[in-house]
This record gives sequence, structure tokens and C-alpha cells, in this order.
Amino acid sequence: MVVIINLLGPTINVFCDSQFTDFEKESNKYNYIIVNDLWDFIRSPGKNILSHHNFFTWTIPTFILFGLDYKLTHFYINEVEVVIRNAREEGYIVSLDDSLIFNCLKALHILNAVYLDNCKLYRFTHMASEAIIDSYFVSQSIKMLTGRARPILSDEGPNSWLHPTLDPMGKHTSFPSLHATYFFSLSTIIGKSINNEIMGDVIGIVSYFSVVGHNHWISDMWIGYLLGKSIGNYVWNKNKHIDFRDKWWLHFTFRQDILSSYPSICILKFF
Repeated sequence: MVVIINLLGPTINVFCDSQFTDFEKESNKYNYIIVNDLWDFIRSPGKNILSHHNFFTWTIPTFILFGLDYKLTHFYINEVEVVIRNAREEGYIVSLDDSLIFNCLKALHILNAVYLDNCKLYRFTHMASEAIIDSYFVSQSIKMLTGRARPILSDEGPNSWLHPTLDPMGKHTSFPSLHATYFFSLSTIIGKSINNEIMGDVIGIVSYFSVVGHNHWISDMWIGYLLGKSIGNYVWNKNKHIDFRDKWWLHFTFRQDILSSYPSICILKFF
């Protein structure tokens, strides 16, 4: 059974009561749904996000990258992305489209539900989807509030902030990088699942830099990396003792209409 729910904004309430936030309520089939995560992030970001990295990681490198934003970003755009684009044209790099990743995850979940029935694989597909959805809402919410100018879509420089917008693809939606947030949240789940977090980071780096045209400052990418790693760790720690075999599965996807595509959540359950 598949039910499509359109996402109307970061405050959406999907089939659950946001008061269910205690991790020990593992018997509740809906306890792991996205709204609980967002409430945890809002209620206690220091505990649920920032605590997954030490003080040094969140501060010193961040200040340095913000200070060198202009030079590092233009070097990346003019040198690094050119190399990546040429490698793609030569066939050395395969571009990872968002829809391709989401559909592969969906196919893996269906394969497991219909044929394999592997508990560990259920845990991976559920956590991966939850991490991706968390990353989307957290990143897009911060974007719309901070209103930082993008390096290519505007000429306002890296210090142009506080232009709140409801346009998810507008010129004031640079901070943080959505792709970095969701790629590294997903790669963190992969690393935890295979018990090799270094390999997970390598997968995240290769995946992220296979996408040309990020239109972000270097600091946007860095904060996206930190957020993604933190969200991945949060989701893993929250759900690592849950048996997902009888859970509803939330899947992130894009629906296409006449004008453009827009994000949706697919609720999937096999009976």
C-alpha cells in the first residue's frame, strides 16, 4: 500500500503526535517518524545535533572556512568543478541524481520486504530514509531563515545574510548545502551499517563531489557535512535497538507536475 503525502513545509505533522519523543517507546509503530526528530532538534539542538562533534570541530575550522570563503569557493568553482565536469564528460564519473538514489533505496527496501526479509537490511533502509528526510527539513528550514546569498546566482558576496525567503531554489538559499547534509547523513548510516565509518565518509565524499554546480560557499558545504554526520549519528543511535520488520516505511521522493518537481513523502507498508 502506498500513500503519497505532499510536504507543505517544515512544520508538517505526518501521522503522529509530536509529543511522542521518548526513545524508549519502541513499541509504537510511528515513534520513529520525522516529526519526532524535528521536535528533538528544535527542543535540544545541543544534545541531539551539536553533541555529535567536539567543540573544536564545530568552531575553529568553521571560523577559518568562513574567513576564507571567497578565495576557497572561487578556487573550487574554477578549478575543482572543471576537473569533475571533464571527468564526467569522459565517462570517469557517474552523476548521482537525487531521484536515482531515492529509487535505488526504495527498490532495495521492496526487495527485502518481498524476498529477503533481512532484519539488518530493514534497519538500513528505514534509517537511511529517515536520515534523508531529516536532512531535507533541517537544511531547507535553515536556508529559508538565514537567507544567505549564493556565490553564482548573486553578486552579493559571502557575507550577505538575513534575506529570508520561501523560494527553496532562490538566490538567498546558500546556507547550508542540502546535498552535503543529506549525502553525509546517508553515508553515515552506510558506514554504521557496514561497521566502517571511514568507508562511509569516503562514499559520502565521492557522492557529493560527483555533483557539479553546487552553487554554495565552502562554508555551506562544511556545515552541511557536520549537520549530515550529526543527523546520521542521531538517527542511528535513536533507532539501533528497534525491530523495523513491522514498521511503516517513509520514503523521500519527487513528484513531477506540469511546472516542476516537488518533494513528497511516500508511506509504504507490506501486509
